[in-house]
Amino acid sequence: MAIPLSLTNLVDVLRRRKKQSDTPYNLLLASTISLTPDVIRRICASDSWARFRTHLHRIGAEPGDLVDLLTEHVGIHNNLEGYQALAHLLKEGYFSTVLTTNIDSTLEDTLLEIGLQAPAFQVLIVGHDPDEDVANALDGRATGMRIIKLHGSLRERVLHERFPDFFEHSPVLREGLEHYLGENIVVVGSIKHDEDIIRTVNARKKSRVYYATPRKSSHDYIIKLIEARRDNLRTSVISGTYSEFTTFFQTLASMLLPDTSSPHISQSVVPTSTDVDRISLNSESHITDILLVTATEIEARAVLDCCPGSGSFIIDKKTYYDLGVIGDAKTCMVQSEMGSDGLGGSRFTVQEGIRALSPSAVIMVGIAFGVDAEKQHIGDILVSRQLVPYDPQRVSSDANGKPTIYMRGDRVSAPLRLLDRFKVGLKTWQEPPYVQLGLILSGMKLIDNLNYRDQLRQSEPEAIGGEMEGVGLYEAAQHYNVDWILVKGICDWADGNKHQDKDIRQKEAATNAIRFTLHVLQQRGFHDFGSSR
Repeated sequence: MAIPLSLTNLVDVLRRRKKQSDTPYNLLLASTISLTPDVIRRICASDSWARFRTHLHRIGAEPGDLVDLLTEHVGIHNNLEGYQALAHLLKEGYFSTVLTTNIDSTLEDTLLEIGLQAPAFQVLIVGHDPDEDVANALDGRATGMRIIKLHGSLRERVLHERFPDFFEHSPVLREGLEHYLGENIVVVGSIKHDEDIIRTVNARKKSRVYYATPRKSSHDYIIKLIEARRDNLRTSVISGTYSEFTTFFQTLASMLLPDTSSPHISQSVVPTSTDVDRISLNSESHITDILLVTATEIEARAVLDCCPGSGSFIIDKKTYYDLGVIGDAKTCMVQSEMGSDGLGGSRFTVQEGIRALSPSAVIMVGIAFGVDAEKQHIGDILVSRQLVPYDPQRVSSDANGKPTIYMRGDRVSAPLRLLDRFKVGLKTWQEPPYVQLGLILSGMKLIDNLNYRDQLRQSEPEAIGGEMEGVGLYEAAQHYNVDWILVKGICDWADGNKHQDKDIRQKEAATNAIRFTLHVLQQRGFHDFGSSR
């Protein structure tokens, strides 16, 4: 069975983070790891969480009696090999802080078994240790390896009086918890019973979540969280066989640890080269600040010529180009087909790009037609202050029987924050070529007819030009709440003479558009552009 892409992606991230950073990924172990359906069934003759809670309320056990009851059953599981693999990963520094809602002490015991003594790691228990100490550990202000037990510990006979119901944490503890859960994190096991975690996680954060869960359900809170952050589920969620606790950590250990001959680590999960669903990885994750979109070979080549040394990688059979960090923004490029519609059009391409790369903004760069050869020039740059689709229209006749076009599409405005960045960049741009901000027409028709162009302009006299991919860009970006804008150079006048010096003019127009876009990006202010959304 092939190692899932999300797991190979995580392995690459953990390996690179360990080499390049002093801050390993955070790790959350959900309570479902120890409070399994089998454990619940042994206690209340049903694997229903609701019946489990009702049973504990009905027997009215005192905290001490409840600890005794749970101690009989919790921790009797088959995850020992998984904990042994996790212990080795902790020892090698792939994780430094483990937040767990499990109430058994299997992890601590396993760390002792592999030779780590208590001074090498610290166990902090909510309800046993001061909340300030726990919060400091969650904030990263404590040093060394830390295990934070959020729901108590059976061994220390510490259990919240409201267990297993939801309970509020103190303000200082909640603040530390928000910080920890807001960092890059690996979540193992479903948090469906961990209501305090669910209420604390902030969907607005831009940090990365990797999630190992047996079932990938659209109702799962972490799945919804990943989608809300516009991450790709395929590269973020490990489900099925490899998500099982023991298999997950044994696979990580087999792929990450230099010596997989340890008797604690099973060899059965070591992948061969043919097992891995491969992907080129040029950074810690695929999260991108800016995604540039082109629609023609000339446009794509202009981008790559202006960004020498760019590499490529593939996600879901789509090729993306890593342009590196421009200004302060990690920037990638993808190419669509001409037009908005179809599986290769801008709409679908931008949707895929947003899901795969989680950009804060998408910029469509390339070529457009101008509408006024007297006031505009070939190579001038058009930036969309507004966009209007020209395909939805009513065609009627005027008093003289001449056809008249009335636009029926809604005008949409480019997001003000992104438009502001381009206005700032314009102030330091050396003209020519000249830059014009205004209304751009967009539709599926390839216009090369003067009469039709003039009819469109008569209907929208403020229009400064037109092109074919903007509607798809807007619709996809709007759906995912991502900023968008068009930047296109004038290559013709849609007047029936499109063929004249076509390649030369298109190359000039596309190059000017990308040069201005790069100039704007180099002014900085685009890194984590969407974090304030």
